Amino acid sequence: MANTILIVEDDPDIAECLQYNLELADFPTKLARTGEECLSAFLDSEKHPALVLLDLHLPDIDGIEICRRLREEARTEKIPIIMLTAYASDTDRARGLAYGADTYITKPYAMREVVLTIQIALSQTLTER
Repeated sequence: MANTILIVEDDPDIAECLQYNLELADFPTKLARTGEECLSAFLDSEKHPALVLLDLHLPDIDGIEICRRLREEARTEKIPIIMLTAYASDTDRARGLAYGADTYITKPYAMREVVLTIQIALSQTLTER
């Protein structure tokens, strides 16, 4: 999963659109439809995704809790997390960033913005290593 982007999105249409467009941009992807699937992608493997696109509203564990858990673990604390969500208030945005999201993008979004944000986050991660 070296440069794999983990898409955590329960809406199949949005997940499919993200996956399609990211793979067009040469990013390998993996889908998680629930918070548990997201956390399993980290716990069950030694190779972690390079970046997480995280929806806030999921059927089991909300995105804020997932973000908090990933930031608590030494092996996942530096993985970039980009929240993609319909929650657009200043309070929601501040909460997402306070719990560890690197970037917060609200729906509807331009796919080009998402791709560029991923490229920037990954290049910053590589520079820090």
